[in-house]
Amino acid sequence: MSGGGGAYIEGGIVTFTDCNIHGNTAYGYGGGVYIHDSPVTFTNCVIHNNTAHGSLEMGWSRIDQSFGGGLIIRSDAEVTLNGCNIYKNTADLGGGAFIQTSRVMLSDCNIYQNTAKNKDYFSGKKLPGGGGAYIESSATVTSINSKMYGNTGAL
Repeated sequence: MSGGGGAYIEGGIVTFTDCNIHGNTAYGYGGGVYIHDSPVTFTNCVIHNNTAHGSLEMGWSRIDQSFGGGLIIRSDAEVTLNGCNIYKNTADLGGGAFIQTSRVMLSDCNIYQNTAKNKDYFSGKKLPGGGGAYIESSATVTSINSKMYGNTGAL
């Protein structure tokens, strides 16, 4: 598995306060941050200008699309974002965030100007993308006083 250009978190308890996660790149998962099965809290953080790329050959495996330009949250993670801005991130699915089988709480956050390219590199088909966020049915997301605007995820 490849991912977490800025931070890769698996199984730890992590708190970010007044942080700036930007300009990172990963292949496959989480250009800025990869979170797997961990409780993580972000307070007054900025996650911007991160990119998750697809189409990576890894010997026995191939990642054909990318997930979560800003961050990917998956596999029973519990994530809280308070007063955060997530913007100008890019991935194939979930430009700002890709959320799968996890619980997320957004409070006073802004998710804007993110881009989902909606491309499956292997098949060449367009996929539904979620410019701001791609939220799978296995996830639970609660949003309080947060805004999502100006994101792109065209088919």
